[in-house]
Amino acid sequence: MEDAVEAVVEPVREQVLSTFVPSEENYKVSKDGTQTFKLQPGETLAIVGIYTLTVLKGSVHVLGTKLSSSSVPSTIYAPLTHSLPVLTAAVKKSTDAPTKISYIELRIAPCASPLLNIGRLLPTFTNIWGTQEGTTFTPLFTSTTPTPILSAPQSHTSLLKSISRSASTSDPIILLTGAKSTGKSTLSRLLTNSLLRNGPVAYLDLDPGQPELSPPGMISLSLLSAPLLGPSFTHFTNKPKPTKQHHIGYPTPREDPGAYMRSVIDLLNTHRSEHPRVPLIINSFGWIKALGLELLADIAQHAQVTDVVFLGGGGAAVAEVMGQGINFHELSSAAAMATAQAGGMGGAGRFSPADLRALQSAAYFHPQDFSRLTHQKPWVVPYPSAIVGVDVLGESIDPADTRDAVEGTVVGVLLVDDVAEPIQVEKGLPLVRGVTPEGAECVGLAVVRAVDVEKQEVQLLMPVAVEDIEQWGDKRVVLQRGRGEIGLVEMLTGKEYKDGEAPWLQMGGKEKGKVWRVRRNVMRRGQQ
Repeated sequence: MEDAVEAVVEPVREQVLSTFVPSEENYKVSKDGTQTFKLQPGETLAIVGIYTLTVLKGSVHVLGTKLSSSSVPSTIYAPLTHSLPVLTAAVKKSTDAPTKISYIELRIAPCASPLLNIGRLLPTFTNIWGTQEGTTFTPLFTSTTPTPILSAPQSHTSLLKSISRSASTSDPIILLTGAKSTGKSTLSRLLTNSLLRNGPVAYLDLDPGQPELSPPGMISLSLLSAPLLGPSFTHFTNKPKPTKQHHIGYPTPREDPGAYMRSVIDLLNTHRSEHPRVPLIINSFGWIKALGLELLADIAQHAQVTDVVFLGGGGAAVAEVMGQGINFHELSSAAAMATAQAGGMGGAGRFSPADLRALQSAAYFHPQDFSRLTHQKPWVVPYPSAIVGVDVLGESIDPADTRDAVEGTVVGVLLVDDVAEPIQVEKGLPLVRGVTPEGAECVGLAVVRAVDVEKQEVQLLMPVAVEDIEQWGDKRVVLQRGRGEIGLVEMLTGKEYKDGEAPWLQMGGKEKGKVWRVRRNVMRRGQQ
């Protein structure tokens, strides 16, 4: 008879997410869902969801900024796609004025945001807010599920304080770099929020794959006066209009480095003319080898950076090409720190860069409503009177195929004063070539819903207000197609697919099944 095998049940480890311990004296819940907390100095509180924070007494640190009872209420976005921000009750310094307040009192109120419904469009992100029905946030005290908590190591906080002090007497130009998934975006938010204590901060967003303040495929320059209190996809509902932006059309500068650098230089020139006495933060891409390293060196030279912050290991090669007179700081990966503290990646590790790009695009195209694009009313724009033509990046196509090249694709909407003579097609969309960053103003992205060659009209889906279009004046429009994508679910018209209900999909396959293919590549007529 075989020996019985006794199962050993490992005890579930409980992760402490907040040092604040709720009691009847320090924690109150109102009927309207508002919650009041009284924290002792140094205590921390983790919250998942979307909420409005009002500091009633004392002050609190969050995401690199300090909020006090004199601060306006702040909306904080804390999804499980990223490490959760922690509210830390400020500790009284010896230099502070005497006060009788022995605790920090916070009021956390629900915040009704369209982003709570993003799972209806992208099922992958259904539970990212971690909330129960009827509320928009949940305090987290302990958890048996690994949950990444944002907690910058001492080396990071020391650097933030050092750069912030120098910014009070000078205008630093700081380049953030490092390999992919090392926490550059997180550190850029913390650094931005820290510098904002001294005044406005210019933010140069140079990562077209995972930009902070733009949709994928774009780079931009923005002037910020309020802290960034959430991940990149949460900024579209309340972020300021960028000073200037360019459509790159690809998630990496690798496809056309020459055009990319011309766009970067144009944004740097705009910064010098528009915000000459303002600190500049440059958030770069994660391509730090070979040509990518050369591009970083060119950016540093043209920007005349004062500081380079490198995240992750192996920064010697980057330091070598940066030249003399630049303060080089090498820090550990912020992403690795979050993973170690959580005992695993938890919620944040489920999502790939492609997933997060889809999330960013969806948030951009749906700032108020997460109904599918096929359900939305388009702008109808005539051509060639308003739209002068289409510029297709990276491909040489037959002018007769221009309509097929853009229908159902993401395009950059460029305003131009003039372009080279467009290639005309009878009733079709003209084809233009040679549009330069210096001669065009990008006003955002759009999805080409349809091209009506009989009426000579283009139907565009783009998140733009009437008053913004009125400011375009007499400028002409060029639609620039790159390799931007929209999610498959956006292309369906009904709850389930039926023939004729997927206008931007091509069907194929065997009798027992069908394969869905997004129409991207354009075949010449002789190849069809």
